[in-house]
Amino acid sequence: TMQIQHVKLHTVDLAQQQPFYTQTLGLPLAHSAPGTFTVQMGKTALTFSVAETPHIHHIAINIPPQQFESALAWTEARVPLLPFNGKKIIDFSKSTWQARSLYFEDPGGNVIEFIARERVAVPDAPDDFALEHLIGISEVGLASDNVRGLVAELRAALDVPVFDGDPETGFCALGDDSGLLICVETGRNWLPTDNRPSGVYPVEMTISGDSPGTHTFYDGAYTVRVT
Repeated sequence: TMQIQHVKLHTVDLAQQQPFYTQTLGLPLAHSAPGTFTVQMGKTALTFSVAETPHIHHIAINIPPQQFESALAWTEARVPLLPFNGKKIIDFSKSTWQARSLYFEDPGGNVIEFIARERVAVPDAPDDFALEHLIGISEVGLASDNVRGLVAELRAALDVPVFDGDPETGFCALGDDSGLLICVETGRNWLPTDNRPSGVYPVEMTISGDSPGTHTFYDGAYTVRVT
């Protein structure tokens, strides 16, 4: 399985982002310095560094499946949810994903998802959601003008399988329930929005894998370190 250990993104709204993640959501602050901060999301560290222009990213965080209803109430009490067709949750349980999701935005316009995957069992977790039960970041969005080319590059370098989708349609998820690279056509709106288009914004990641090394993709926009 592909565990995502660290994700680094950029934001133009650093002064709003840090209090959002550490106070509104209440995540533990792992590191802070001028122009950057890091919070801990379960097994994954999430870093934001300052950018000159807006960046729109998508990440998803795995939560224990038995906590989904409780997580919905917890999140709704803190931030407005992003609806899809008027509904607060998206039910993927009858699809390859076997999951339910809720979505919200951070102050930078990034689309954040809490996803409860039926195959990610956490037998000892209680039904009541709390931040200490976040499992970790399980999806990171990567946009490209050539999804087929990006998917081929990622698969060759990282030896990751296709989880769902088809590069020819402009959407392809690579990996497994623990870690997925969501490859999309540039300009495609991140679900569930109709106004948050994907773009080629720098992403740095550290993942677990069998072949340690550092790989760059799409003219250096995306860096993946394998440990």
